[in-house]
Amino acid sequence: MNSLLSRGLLLGLLSLGLLAASHAVTLNAFVEAAAQQNIAEMQNARIALDKSHDEQVKTLAQQMLDEHAKDLAALKALAKKLKMDVPTEASLLAKANTLRLESRDESFERIYLDNLANGLEQRLALFKKEANSSENPELKGFAQQALPHISAQLEKARRQHARFKASAKQLSPP
Repeated sequence: MNSLLSRGLLLGLLSLGLLAASHAVTLNAFVEAAAQQNIAEMQNARIALDKSHDEQVKTLAQQMLDEHAKDLAALKALAKKLKMDVPTEASLLAKANTLRLESRDESFERIYLDNLANGLEQRLALFKKEANSSENPELKGFAQQALPHISAQLEKARRQHARFKASAKQLSPP
């Protein structure tokens, strides 16, 4: 009987430990995804600075590089305060997109801007979710504070993307 009670108590403690671990994973998932997105956007911006022939795209890429570096530094500082690890590499999917981008010469700008807009849409969704549902007040505040900035980045990317889509249509045969 005593053994059964001990096992029950041990099982209860393990369950609490798993619950705490899953909570930590949830908090870390936001930090991990946000950091990986920043890293990917910075890598893509560097490629755009090197490969693009369009000055407006280069200007946007430099802005993205500067802004994402600043965002990543702020995220790292918050994560350090919260004793969370921050990844140093982009996700595998982002790395694949970067390789695809590096291999393009024709229509580079359109593909870069398409990737940028898609990435920023995902980033906006991630930060909205964190701002609305985070149980950690510091992460929630961080996400809420970043939303207007991410929205502005997305609008810039969409404007440039629309410009290239329009020029591609003009070049298409009727």
